[in-house]
Parts: sequence; structure tokens; C-alpha cells
Amino acid sequence: SSGINAEWPLRPGVLCLLTVALSEDPLRAVLRSPKASLNLYSNFKERNHLRFPLKEESMRYRLFMKSAQNVADYNEDKIDTAHYVVNFFSFMTEEEKMMHM
Repeated sequence: SSGINAEWPLRPGVLCLLTVALSEDPLRAVLRSPKASLNLYSNFKERNHLRFPLKEESMRYRLFMKSAQNVADYNEDKIDTAHYVVNFFSFMTEEEKMMHM
């Protein structure tokens, strides 16, 4: 017996769960909570001095949340070593983004 199992403090299943938790982008936890997601959106708008007409607010929120989901997905990609963040483009429609390219 090599003694490895006797000295290892975690079971293999626990190690697997720990590895998954550590590989998750912190933004993912925010996105799981509707309240935290709304706070992220509101705080981002405030920091960037963004105000939208009331009739656009729900569309802008959906665009922002889709972008935030993509950011979390990209950051969890182990092959791509870049770190992504939500930015000014996160609120824009595809047409609006094209005007800035």
C-alpha cells in the first residue's frame, strides 16, 4: 500500500466538486441570483452614467444579462487564457455595436 489514500484528506468525489467550483467564473454566482443580477446591472449603469428611456429598460437589461452570461462562459474556457468583463457594448444591440466598429 502506498499510503496515499490514508494521507489524502478529501475523497475523490469531493475533489471533483471542488475543482468544478474553483473553475467557475465568479460572475456565474451573480447570474444565478435575480437580485444580484439586477444589482450588477444597476451598479454598472450608475458607474458608467448610463440612463435609458423607460420603454428600453427591459431590452437593455436582457442585452446586458446575455452579455454577462457570455463573459462568464468565455472566462470558464480553459483554452482561452484571456479575462473578459462586461463593458459599454454589453447594453448595445448588434446594430449599435456595428456603428462603433
